[in-house]
Amino acid sequence: RSPDLTVVDYYLWGRVKDIVYHDRPTTRNDMITRMTEAIQSLSSDEI
Repeated sequence: RSPDLTVVDYYLWGRVKDIVYHDRPTTRNDMITRMTEAIQSLSSDEI
């Protein structure tokens, strides 16, 4: 609930979360890998 958060922040986190949790991660390393891949998969238009 930070006043610094914007609609874009909410969109990006929601998009990354959708990608990461498409199939539930099973380990910590799996979660880290999925988050890295999710962020790298975002197009410049999304960012």
